[in-house]
This record gives sequence, structure tokens and C-alpha cells, in this order.
Amino acid sequence: TAATIVTRGEVQAVIRESRGELLVIDADQGGATLRVFDLNGQPLREAALGSPPTGLKVFVSVAGMTRDEGLLFYVTVRQGVGEGCREGGLGLLCDRPALVVVDPDNPTTQARRIELPLGCYFPSPVLLERTVVALTCGGPLEVRARAADGEPIWATNGPPVVSFVDLATGAVSREVAFRTLPFEQDPTISRNPAVPRVTIPFVSGAIGILFSDGTYVFRDVDGGESEHFALPAGKRPLNLTQPFLVDPSTLAIPFASRYYDHESEGVALFSLADGSHRVLTTPGVRAWLPLGNGAVLAEYSDGALHWSTALEGDFLTVGDVRVDPEVVTVVR
Repeated sequence: TAATIVTRGEVQAVIRESRGELLVIDADQGGATLRVFDLNGQPLREAALGSPPTGLKVFVSVAGMTRDEGLLFYVTVRQGVGEGCREGGLGLLCDRPALVVVDPDNPTTQARRIELPLGCYFPSPVLLERTVVALTCGGPLEVRARAADGEPIWATNGPPVVSFVDLATGAVSREVAFRTLPFEQDPTISRNPAVPRVTIPFVSGAIGILFSDGTYVFRDVDGGESEHFALPAGKRPLNLTQPFLVDPSTLAIPFASRYYDHESEGVALFSLADGSHRVLTTPGVRAWLPLGNGAVLAEYSDGALHWSTALEGDFLTVGDVRVDPEVVTVVR
């Protein structure tokens, strides 16, 4: 059976398996709201998570939970707060991101907000230990061009910095500053420079970062850095779908020709071990969801769901949902 939950704005959803709950962060002009449902889609409770200053729209980009499912964390972005900016201005210089941590059982009184600098564009925290995340931000910003009214329209930033943040305390235990910029800073493709999309901390202490232009930069435990292009020439990671690990050494990257395309042309299976990649052609896929053990769910633009035991291009149709989702979450 299928259940439909009507949301009011930008949304992220997380499963809380220990309680049999679906946690939905729903953000719009009025701020963010935590809405809790059971796994059949029945509402249980909701709570406001705070309102932004008047006129600023809030986006929610990434959400997750600590390993004991005691804390919910998500990234929120407020538009138009940079100097000389208006709503809808250049995101890199105009949007203020923050990492918000809440107790889902007491969200209004147990919230922690960790403000992030301008230029930390849509960061994606990666949970490492019980309550520690790796959070990647771009380096110092430099404005390259402004409009006649002074609004910034083109900027670049320096190499990224990875911070290790304890969600329980808000403390930063250490920071790792990269030296390498991505291959490509092409303003004809985007007025934003390439920004970090995925951070992969390795057990050894090495760190890999995939950028929005398809560049993968690897920093070893001794501080040496190397870079590879993880996609076919002229392609970009799909904007609305987060790349994901198929196994510990393979990153699956849905891609398209333009960064703002909503449907993938294919998936690059990028080897973290040697920097090589192979490509599967999958036109019309709008969203990808890893199911674990090499299985993946693909949602096509016509609403059909296709499932595969491995990313080998052989998909079995398992559903036909006549909706138009941008976010897909596994419930069972």
C-alpha cells in the first residue's frame, strides 16, 4: 500500500527505526517544522523549529540522525543575507547555511544551531562516530564581479576545509584544510565555482571530496593530494540527487550535461581506489536511492519505480506511483 503525505515546502525525511517513525522537516517562508508520522503515514505530532527573519526563505538540504537515533540533524539555508544581496541572489555569497541539531522528542527546547560561514554552500554532513560529523565548507571567498546595484554576481572560493563537529556539544575537534582547487572554474557553465558535494572520510584518516564540477580530490594521511575527473567529459553531477556509495570503494554519481538538469543521463561508477570510472546509461531517471548490499531504487520521470540488485543496467519495475517526487526515502 502507498501513503501520501502532503508537505508545504522544501522537505527532507529520515526514518527512526527504533521508534517506527518517519521524521519530516518541512521548510517554507514561515520557517521549519518537524512533522512526525508512523510508518503507515499517520501523523503523530509536529513542532515548529523556529522562524527566519521576515522575508527570508528557508531551504532544508540534508538530514540525518546520530547512531543511537537520539539526535536529528539537518542543514538549513537562509536566502539573501550576504552584503548587497537580495532573495534569489548568488547562493555562494548570499545564502547563510547552518547545521541544526534537535532532540526529536523535545525539539523546541533542545535545539542547537551551528552557524556556518557564507561560502559554505549546501554542506553535506557525514556521520562518522556516534555523534561526530565531518562537515565540508569552501575556503575564503573572493568577489569577481558585481551588478550595477552592487549585488555580487560571480565569486570564487579557496580550497575546502573539513571540520569534525560533535553534534552533542557543538565543539569542533579538528579541521583539515585542503590545498587543491577543482580542475574547472568555468563561469559559462555556472556563476558559482565548483563547490564540495560529497565528503568521504576513510578509516585510515584519508579524506576524499567530490566537487560539483565532477572533480574528485583525494588527500592521503600524510597530506598528499591528487585529483581525478570522476565523470565523462562535459558532464556534471545531477543537482537534486546526492551521489552515494555502492560499496566501500565505489561511488555512484548520477550525472547530466547541465548542473540544473532534473533527469540523469546515466550513472558513473567511480573507483575510490584507482580513480577510474565506468558509465551506465540511464536516461529519464530523476531520483536514486541506495537500498544497501549493492541494491538501488530508481525513480523515473513518469513516476515508475525500478529496482536492481546491482548497478548493472538491468532494472526490475516494482511500482508505478503517479506522483512527482524530488526526495525518495526508504520506509520498509
